[in-house]
Amino acid sequence: RYQNVNEMLDDLKTFKGVTASKSFSSKTFIKKPERKSKLKLILAAASFLIIAVIAAVYFFISSNTKAVETANARKMIVVFPFENLGSQDDNYFANGVTDEITSKLSSIADIGVLSSKSAEKIAKANKSNQEIGKEFGVNYILEGKIRWAKDVGNKNRVIITPQLTRVSDNTITWSESFDRVLNDIFAVQNEIAQKVVDQLSGSLKAVQIQKIVRPTDNLEAYDLYLRGLAYSNRGTYAEKDIQTAINLFSKAVLLDSKFASAYAYLSRNKSQMYWFFYDRSKTNVQAAYNDVQKASQLNPDLAETHLSFGYYYYWCELNYNRAIKEFSKVLEIQPNNAEAFFGLGIVYRRMGNFNLSLQNQLKGAELDPLSVEYAHNIAETYGLLRDYYNAERYFKRDIELNPDLDFPRAGLAENYIDWKGNLAAAEEIVHQAKSYDYLQLSFNIIVYIDILNRNYDKAIKDMNSSHHEFEVGQFRFTPRTQVLGLIYKFKNDPAKSKLYLDSSKIQLEKMIKDNPQDERLHSSLGITYAALGIKDKAIYEGKKGIELLPLEKEAYRGYYRLWDLAEIYTLLGDKENALKQIDFILSIPGAFSVNQLKLYALFDPLRNLPGYKAIIDKYSQNN
Repeated sequence: RYQNVNEMLDDLKTFKGVTASKSFSSKTFIKKPERKSKLKLILAAASFLIIAVIAAVYFFISSNTKAVETANARKMIVVFPFENLGSQDDNYFANGVTDEITSKLSSIADIGVLSSKSAEKIAKANKSNQEIGKEFGVNYILEGKIRWAKDVGNKNRVIITPQLTRVSDNTITWSESFDRVLNDIFAVQNEIAQKVVDQLSGSLKAVQIQKIVRPTDNLEAYDLYLRGLAYSNRGTYAEKDIQTAINLFSKAVLLDSKFASAYAYLSRNKSQMYWFFYDRSKTNVQAAYNDVQKASQLNPDLAETHLSFGYYYYWCELNYNRAIKEFSKVLEIQPNNAEAFFGLGIVYRRMGNFNLSLQNQLKGAELDPLSVEYAHNIAETYGLLRDYYNAERYFKRDIELNPDLDFPRAGLAENYIDWKGNLAAAEEIVHQAKSYDYLQLSFNIIVYIDILNRNYDKAIKDMNSSHHEFEVGQFRFTPRTQVLGLIYKFKNDPAKSKLYLDSSKIQLEKMIKDNPQDERLHSSLGITYAALGIKDKAIYEGKKGIELLPLEKEAYRGYYRLWDLAEIYTLLGDKENALKQIDFILSIPGAFSVNQLKLYALFDPLRNLPGYKAIIDKYSQNN
């Protein structure tokens, strides 16, 4: 609808092909007033004309809205894992064929394609086609059966029977049987994808799937590649799974040195080894680059290559501009690639552009709606923006998608603390977890809640029940001795506090000698020095952590270095600088909250200061 008359006049120029009369200008009326009767006549005529045109345009738009929407509507399809009719040991082969067909369909911008990961979960949910359509916005379902008949007449054969079902009326719109020798598997995948495109809409019949590019002529190498994908796509991020995938992809490229897709995934898994701190060696990083560079040389237009380049620049080099360029290139090749949208989202978050981060993460979640990882990251991003209401929604979605996971509950518990300072709700959520391993390793939220409750004896008991010597994550590296030293400090037991803090000091000083570029170690040592009252060294180490990972380089992790410096100033009794630092970290997106400031005993020395009360008033209204 028109927002003002000038917008309508612009359209009148188009409809009538004439210039709007100057008599519609308010300036003209002021300069040249007419007699009252003539003015009324002009106004009446003008009003009639305006109403008539608006009515005509309105009815024209209304009558054509449904037709336009129908013409522009993008058909959504989900490709269910093809049922393996052979040995269960061949499931990876059927899944690999399904993934390839999904990937080919993802290259068509006029079709929306749900990711393979969500498709697998939807298929297992035993929902009716109508329920699937309603819940996920799906118009069509592609499913099928596949049998890998080995050594029949000295030739491996593949029999694939796909069928396409229209969800609205549960009608099978296309089905066909393909019985080919295994060497033709790539052509079959291409043919199935093209026939699906042709079936979805007459307007898409001119659209062609990209020409067949045989990823490899070595079927043994292809078999190893599919086995590697099975481990790579597990999503556990466990070192064992990543290493197994690396071994399989490595064998594949040994058999076929021109296998671009295998090189791309080999690189990606090596980059993962670096990112998750399993192998931070220069040798591993160089190998990750060499592999993806090799993939690019072999096939520069491969989506997997650009995706792996994106992760390499993101995980190994923190080169976010290059990562964005690579992820964007993936979307040019495959507009339905959920991973590329997600990659853009998490990279923009690292850069501090949280709005673009959310936009892209949400687009990724539309295409992969059952992804635990996507739901969790969206929840975390809302939390960093201190939109705790929406963070709660996505943490609950995260738990709903996989009730057995611990870390979503830890996130939801933290969210209740940050949002409402509700320690009882946080504790209840944590104790619903089936296993405390994650909660005690990456971030000991159980002890954190104990400390905020000022139940220090329980905090010590819970610390001693954990077998982990360090709390290790991408944001912090905290020795248990440091945590115990601080607990005893809050408990007003200086002798035991010093005993543990001295031990923490020795541990961290030794680690920094071996890993001088690890910003987490410097900040952690700064906190230990500050708790021991070693002022100059504490401030130096705190600032060294920021220097190694400044906010400009890494807005997500770099934020924690600023937060650590606030704690260092507070522990040292430098109240002025502590309040300045706290004010700053609350003024920008991040994981520190005003309720943490209210509850944590570390900040007790600041509570009676006017500046502290001003900060509480300033930021409490945003909760």
